[in-house]
Amino acid sequence: MAATETPTLAEAEKNATIGRFLYRQLFLTVPPPPAISLTGKTAIVTGANTGLGLEIARQLLDHGLSKLILAVRDEVKGQNARAELLSGRDSSDLSIEVWQLDMLSYESITTFVERIKGLPSLDIAVLNAGVMKQIYTTSSSTGHEDTTQVNFLSTALLAILLLPILNPKSKSKPNELGCLVWV
Repeated sequence: MAATETPTLAEAEKNATIGRFLYRQLFLTVPPPPAISLTGKTAIVTGANTGLGLEIARQLLDHGLSKLILAVRDEVKGQNARAELLSGRDSSDLSIEVWQLDMLSYESITTFVERIKGLPSLDIAVLNAGVMKQIYTTSSSTGHEDTTQVNFLSTALLAILLLPILNPKSKSKPNELGCLVWV
C-alpha cells in the first residue's frame, strides 16, 4: 500500500493491535522527514534540557536551524543540555542560548515573552515543558496545583502571548507562517 492511500478497515484493525504497535515501536525505523531547511530560522523549545524537548532541539538543529533558545527552569541543566547539543557539531553557523523560564510563575512567563519581543524574528515555538507530581502541591505565586499550573494554565498563557509574535504580519517575512506546537 502506498503512503498516500487510505488503509482499509481490515488493515486499520490489524495495525491497531498491541502486537503491531510493539513491532512498530521496537523494530521499525521511521524514515527521516524529507529535506527540510531551517537555515535562518529561530526556534524556542520549552523544557528542552531533557527528554522529548532535548530530542526536539536536536532534530531542529539537524535540519539546519540557525538559532535555538532552550527555555528551562534550571539554567545549569540548560547549559548541560546546550553542551550536549553542541558536541559533535560545527558551532560556527548556529547559536544555542539558554533562557530561564519558570512555568510556575506568571511573572517569569511575561518577562520571558518580553525578552522574545527583542528577537529579530521567531519562527518556531515548541511548548514542551511539563511536570507530573505525585504529591499535591500548590504554586505559592498563583495558588493553583503545580501540575495544572505548568501543564495547562501557564502553557496556555505562553501560547496566547506568543501568537502575535509568530504572526506573519509582525515579521519581516510576510509570506512565511510561524509554527506553534503544544506538546
